[in-house]
Amino acid sequence: MGMSIKILCGKWPEAEVVFLQKCRDSLELMLESKSENERFESEIANRTAEVSVDRTISFTQLAPRVGDGVTGTENLFDLSLSQALGTVVKSPKFDFASSKLGKVKQLAGFSDPVYAEAYINVNQYDIVLDVLIVNQTNDTLQNVCLELSTVGDIKLLDKPTPLTLAPRDFSNITATVKVASTENGVIFSTIAYDVRGSTSDRNCVYLEDIHIDIMDYIIPGNCTDTEFRHMWAEFEWENKVRLSLCFSFILVPVI
Repeated sequence: MGMSIKILCGKWPEAEVVFLQKCRDSLELMLESKSENERFESEIANRTAEVSVDRTISFTQLAPRVGDGVTGTENLFDLSLSQALGTVVKSPKFDFASSKLGKVKQLAGFSDPVYAEAYINVNQYDIVLDVLIVNQTNDTLQNVCLELSTVGDIKLLDKPTPLTLAPRDFSNITATVKVASTENGVIFSTIAYDVRGSTSDRNCVYLEDIHIDIMDYIIPGNCTDTEFRHMWAEFEWENKVRLSLCFSFILVPVI
């Protein structure tokens, strides 16, 4: 503020254009954008849906599937015409990456005595790990415990309960991880177990690391210009930089 007052008192034509004209234009542009957003939101809120009273209601979930992505609720004339012209929209092939199978991560090898894989379910700031544990031996495993440790600003909410697995048996263990900040994290995990009837020490299987990407739980949102400026002002660690310069160097670009 002090520098702005000194520049204005200097009566430089370039400074007057920047501070008086361009700043005023920027303010007018911001106010016009805000008014347009408010007008658009009011139009959407006051808009009424007009539907004919004799229009049929189509329940997609209850409609039988005819084939090639066409449901039984389609107009028969349009359907027959599109089939004759060969313009029927075909359904895309099933993509495993967009299904739940794309979120399954293998944690142990097939040659390990205990096989494990995890389904990672990201729900905003909560990450649920549904771990499948398979006993691949002919022995009964006791006190099978999934031990988790985290690196980064994520923490484990609950410790999994130990269980017992019969020969060639399997079970699921659920663990919840809480995300506290926008940074990547790593989850290290091991499976410790005892063999029934064995006098050896406790066995342990080291599992593959689970890397948590911030893009998995960041959801895009909308905000107005005023809200953005208010939130930006709260992040002082990002926009405050202390500079120690001579006042003459600051006036060089203005002149």
